[in-house]
Amino acid sequence: MPEFVVPAHTTAILTAYPEFASVKRDYKLQRYFGVFDPVMDPTNEKLYPFLEKLYLEMSSLFPDQYLHIGGDENTGKDWENTPHIKAFMKARGMKSTGELQTYFNQRLLPIIRKCGKTMMDGTKYFNQGFLRKL
Repeated sequence: MPEFVVPAHTTAILTAYPEFASVKRDYKLQRYFGVFDPVMDPTNEKLYPFLEKLYLEMSSLFPDQYLHIGGDENTGKDWENTPHIKAFMKARGMKSTGELQTYFNQRLLPIIRKCGKTMMDGTKYFNQGFLRKL
């Protein structure tokens, strides 16, 4: 099963496309294992067409029924420390970055379905209100 991890573990994407980052900083590839703070900005509407294009292309390369989005190991720190993301969360009644992760997953699900795939996720947030809202 292919795994293309979002919204964390994306420094390769954020290095090439810093406009999709939650925090504006200079990004460099992380060449060692670990959990890092850099994460995509789920409030950026331009992010979702980019992800759709990425997942459509990757889906054509991998015939598997399932596509794993990772979704785990997001520290939430960049989301917690970014004023426009905090305002987004507050406006939607979100009390935790876990709820924002669920929002992101909900936005990603139709993209993955459009690719003809079943989305898999590595987080506990996949089920926290996620399926009830579909």
